[in-house]
Amino acid sequence: MAEAAALEIGVPEHVVIKTIVMEDDAGNPLIVLMHGDRQVSTRALARALGAKSVGPADPKAAQRLTGYLVGGISPFGTRQVLPVYVEESIFELPRLHKRWQEGTIDRDEPKRSGHCAKAHASQRRNLDE
Repeated sequence: MAEAAALEIGVPEHVVIKTIVMEDDAGNPLIVLMHGDRQVSTRALARALGAKSVGPADPKAAQRLTGYLVGGISPFGTRQVLPVYVEESIFELPRLHKRWQEGTIDRDEPKRSGHCAKAHASQRRNLDE
């Protein structure tokens, strides 16, 4: 989906940020923000969380937790307040692009965004593979 969004607006897939709902081994949900062209290292994420393992949440669970359909999940305005973990290199981008819902793409400057700044320093991790 990040690839389609990048093609739609003519930007590299790297600056399209995907929102992924995940769960740790105890069933605790969380959100991860990752570059569109990268994959989350579940090993690095589990280590950052102090969990044994972590993996993607079931799509139905993701919708129930966030109120959004998979493919249009936003880290903001979720039904349940979820911790958000951000790939730290996202904050180095001069501009990022996120598909919030089908047909809507937002462009933002991560260093100026109050939304991104709310991620705790401990949640800004190198989470890519």
